[in-house]
Amino acid sequence: MRFSNFFVSASLGNLALGAAFSTGRLESRKKGHGTDCSLNQTTTSAPHKNFWGSLTTQETKDVLALLHSNATGFNLTAAADAGSRDNKIMSVELMMPNKTDVLPLLSDSTGTPERYALASLMFGAAESAYVQEFKVGPLPITNASYVMPYTFTNTRGDGKIPVVNPDAEDYANFNLEIMKGAEDVTKRLWNLTVEDGLQMPLAFAAPLTVTEDKVIMWQGFNAPVTSIYDTISLLPLGLYMRSDITGRDPSKWKVTGWVYNNTFYKDLDAFRKVIAEPDFKPLGANLDQPWAHTNKHGDALPLDDSPPPASVQSGRERFSVDAEESYVTWMDFAFYVSITRDNGLRLYDIRYKGKRIMYELGLDEAIAHYAGIDPVQSGTCYFDSMNGFGPTMISLVKGYDCPAYSHYVNVTQTTGETTYTQKDGLCMFEIDKGFPIQRHSWAGHTTVTKNIAFNIRAIYTIGNYDYMTTYQFHLDGSIEIDVRASGYISSAFYAENEDYGFKIHDSLSGSLHDHVITFKADFDILGEKNSLQKVAIEPTVEK
Repeated sequence: MRFSNFFVSASLGNLALGAAFSTGRLESRKKGHGTDCSLNQTTTSAPHKNFWGSLTTQETKDVLALLHSNATGFNLTAAADAGSRDNKIMSVELMMPNKTDVLPLLSDSTGTPERYALASLMFGAAESAYVQEFKVGPLPITNASYVMPYTFTNTRGDGKIPVVNPDAEDYANFNLEIMKGAEDVTKRLWNLTVEDGLQMPLAFAAPLTVTEDKVIMWQGFNAPVTSIYDTISLLPLGLYMRSDITGRDPSKWKVTGWVYNNTFYKDLDAFRKVIAEPDFKPLGANLDQPWAHTNKHGDALPLDDSPPPASVQSGRERFSVDAEESYVTWMDFAFYVSITRDNGLRLYDIRYKGKRIMYELGLDEAIAHYAGIDPVQSGTCYFDSMNGFGPTMISLVKGYDCPAYSHYVNVTQTTGETTYTQKDGLCMFEIDKGFPIQRHSWAGHTTVTKNIAFNIRAIYTIGNYDYMTTYQFHLDGSIEIDVRASGYISSAFYAENEDYGFKIHDSLSGSLHDHVITFKADFDILGEKNSLQKVAIEPTVEK
């Protein structure tokens, strides 16, 4: 679930495609001279340029300048000043080179493929807003560089992607007026109104219901966040509103229905009559109180006040990094690192014992599909790459997200048109798996080998969810991918809905959902013509 902790004055600000990122180069946090980045870190030299390395800061500036030039005819507004009815740059990043162009160069360290930027532009000034991608280059920008629509991946049309809900500011005003008009209802249900200063965030389902001539949106009221904690996804109040937001004229938008306690009401007056009855009892509310906070609760566990075991680095680091080219070697493995806007951390040209075994390895998509008795949960399916994994990389907490002795790497990114550096965005470290990779005892003799693995890790916080993604390399040549999810659940209001989730608080229910996380693994084992075969043992009944 992708909640943003925004209030009604900015509610639905994330409905339109938000500002995206293009990612820049990795920067070692342990700088030094000679062969050492620090007392413990060794360096290496990449065999060739990182063909998948993100745009440099200068390349990004030059591409932005070209896009803003009058010659393009885009009539762009600076991203920082743009509203929903302006044309603006959403993201600029490296256009990944085609594999067929790169393969001949992997054995020849002298050549490089032509570099291009991929720019995503939002055309909000058009009568019907749309997003379109453009190819910009070759890089560096010269008089020979050009800007053209990127339609290579499309099978038809011009590549324009319609945006049916682009006007965040107007949605916020629309919601505010509705809430003011419903103050008697909200006060009756929860003793909350806009005038109280307790502005109520509105959660929204995604995607919208879009037909040929209608755009319909369901929204659920949520209690205000009054603490420092990101509790928005735990505070549903059980009232849902259906709106027709077709077109870009707010005067034509209207509310077309309400749902409370699993009952549909065609308008607010019909609901008012019900709550005015003397025997009406509100269902309750989920308020921002200590039960929803992530600080420590309850009594301490036995001996929990004593320090727990901790991993240590007893010697120098046993892996090498070329910080300029984002190239890493460990034991028999070597690979290049890249960060992309949509997918975050990706690895390229992975080699084992000098031979390429994978051309590319990385996260492709994370889908969360929900189900429920209410119209918000039942209509929700999130594609998290829409937010972008690259933009949501967070600074890692030493000793918790990664061992304290890890090699931490800064990640330079661009959001809108501003470049910044995410401190400690990646970590690399060796770890003892806690069991031997092999052992055997015979005739009074024992051989045993430590099971050491090399890890490269990033964490993405997308709304209420945190995805810890680790690529782990093993001494036996195997590669393991771990994804661990944490954060806050996306909950539902409890209203006799046990079939869709367990009751977990007075008025709160879990929400039945499933996560599907996909990865791309382009194997090049002993050549490019690899295939995948699944072998299974199936029981049969024989007569």
